[in-house]
Amino acid sequence: MLKELLNFEKNILLYLNSVNDWNSLLIDYEKPITERLWKNFNNHRVYLHRIYPCNKEEAFFHPHPWPSAIKIVNGTYEMFIGTSDNENRPKFKTKVVLTSGSYYEMLTSNEWHSVRPINNYTYSIMISGKPFIIGETPRQSHLKPLSEEKKKEIFDFFLENYTSSSNL
Repeated sequence: MLKELLNFEKNILLYLNSVNDWNSLLIDYEKPITERLWKNFNNHRVYLHRIYPCNKEEAFFHPHPWPSAIKIVNGTYEMFIGTSDNENRPKFKTKVVLTSGSYYEMLTSNEWHSVRPINNYTYSIMISGKPFIIGETPRQSHLKPLSEEKKKEIFDFFLENYTSSSNL
């Protein structure tokens, strides 16, 4: 997945030509609150995230139902990691602190994590593949799109960051 993320990132300015090309979601059913822009990219989906700080005990510990790769574009977050061979929530195994420029992958269905931005928003890019088990991805039907103002703020942040060569 990291290869796909790097490929997208290398050509990101081609995909940041119009905010209207991106869908959006406010993910607020658990913390940290996450604002998401997303679009399809080849056989993958790409997400641009702005993640809000929260308390350590509030950070949602969860698995991903699909393989993914993530880059922290700006900010710092701590991530707790665990694994489980069944549907039961695992115990935390590892804590890492990731800063701007860090990349990581989650490639199996048994990997769990939580992220908690430290001090301020964290901006990240994530690319995901097809779900591990088709048809079993839970849907959060109550999620709503972002306001046009919030959507533009996130889009403009990524456009400004990648217009300079520091993140390429």
